[in-house]
Parts: sequence; structure tokens; C-alpha cells
Amino acid sequence: MCGRYSVGLDVETIQERFLTDNEIEFNGTFNAAPKQELPIITRSNANQVELATWGFRPSWAGSRHDGFINARVESADDKPSFADAWQRNRCLVPATGFYEWRGDPGGKTPHYFETDTDLFSFAGLWNTTETGNVTYTILTRPANDDVNEVHGRMPIILHESEEGSWLLNRLGKDRLLDDRPGLSYHQVTKAVNSPDNEGSFLTDEQEGLQGFAS
Repeated sequence: MCGRYSVGLDVETIQERFLTDNEIEFNGTFNAAPKQELPIITRSNANQVELATWGFRPSWAGSRHDGFINARVESADDKPSFADAWQRNRCLVPATGFYEWRGDPGGKTPHYFETDTDLFSFAGLWNTTETGNVTYTILTRPANDDVNEVHGRMPIILHESEEGSWLLNRLGKDRLLDDRPGLSYHQVTKAVNSPDNEGSFLTDEQEGLQGFAS
């Protein structure tokens, strides 16, 4: 799964990277957590950046539904919760890295994963609730060799060349299970466990497991 990530850049950088033609207010975060309002990229006639709540609420879900933060790519196109969004409401989720926790004898240890680019995107799905709130989920897949030593699943990171095809519903499920961009990772502070903590120090390498690069 993917339960925490970073978007450690200002909105101007996001707008330039994804060629959006509108503006939002966003100052970046190194501890993006479920239920927060975070930027996503959608497309109608042009790319749009907007703030949405992380936690996809299907049209049938009431306000007490916490929302799905992740959706398995293997079944998202068939599940009633996501099938319509798979066909109509795809989005990009800008990110600068993500966290996963490894189960160790002394408890779960957080690790930070990043690519060799400053800003990338996860494949996501979005939906508008009956009250008009925009919510989204991040698609996941079985972990590749880069992630598997820490966690059994990983968010789907799109190659930059795939982003337009994803938004336009021209990228199929099989392609998302193919090779993904390479990742490096390192152990980080357990301060990231609390969404109340914020700052670039959360991504700093801590003593312990040394960084690994694919």
C-alpha cells in the first residue's frame, strides 16, 4: 500500500512540470497523509491542478466513509467502487517521494523511496462526492525488486511519457504491471509516523539500513 508520501515542492513547480493552466494555493508537504487536501492533475480540455481529499469516496458512500487511500490495479477496473472512475476519472498524483514501513523485531521501521527525478506522478483515480468534494486514491501493484525488501506492494509510478496516455484513458492495466521507474531508498526517522510532523528532515537518512539503488 501507499499510506504516506511527500510533495516537497511549491505549486509553481508543479504547474510548470504538468503544464496546467490554472492556479491553486499549496505550499508543499513532506508528510502527505490520508484525509489531507493535496494536489492532483486532472484533464478535460487541458491539464488542471486542483486540491482533492486523499481517500476516494464512491458515489454510494456516505460522509462517514473514510475513503479508500489505495486501489489495487489488478482489480480496480472491475470493482464497483472504482470501475466508473477507471473509465472516466483518471488523475496524476504529484510526488517527490513516498514512505513504506518494514516490519522489524523492534517494530515497524519507516523508509523513504525516491526516483532520480525531482518530481514524478502516481497513477490515481478521482471522484466527486454528492456534497461536491473531490476525493482520490492511488493505484498500487505488487512490489518490484526495489521495494520488496521493505513492503510487498508499491504505488504505481508513471514514466513521464505515460502521463498523458493515462489521463486520456489510453494506458491499460497490463502496462502498469510492467517495469516502473527505478527507485532508491533509505531509513528515516519515526517522526514521520505522526502526520502532525512536517519538514524536509523527515526524508533525511537515519543510521541503519544503507541506501539501495536499482
